[in-house]
Amino acid sequence: MFKTLLARARQGYRTAGFPAQEPSMPALFRGRPELSSEADPGALARCVELCPTGALSVSEAGPEIDLGRCIFCQTCVTECPNTITFTRDWRLASSRRDGLFVTGDDRPKVDALDRELRRLLGR
Repeated sequence: MFKTLLARARQGYRTAGFPAQEPSMPALFRGRPELSSEADPGALARCVELCPTGALSVSEAGPEIDLGRCIFCQTCVTECPNTITFTRDWRLASSRRDGLFVTGDDRPKVDALDRELRRLLGR
């Protein structure tokens, strides 16, 4: 056990910094889904029914997508092209599970690390 800890201490940091520039994604990349704010309620209801994982729903705030359930299958986009589109945005992480519920063109919610976790992780 001591040898393992010593080897790990010699290796130093193994994390990469956040990219300074946007990475180039493949042509067929599907990023964060974006919901139209002026979507037709009938088309939206049809999209909610067609979603194979139940990621789409309608709340009091409007149409909502659960990025934790979405499998980026594009079924909703082919059936309701003016309601949902896929962007090229690759940043889909969230600090908490409930941060993956997004409405409109919002992004997932990410909280900064608290002091304890920054101390534990080093940077």
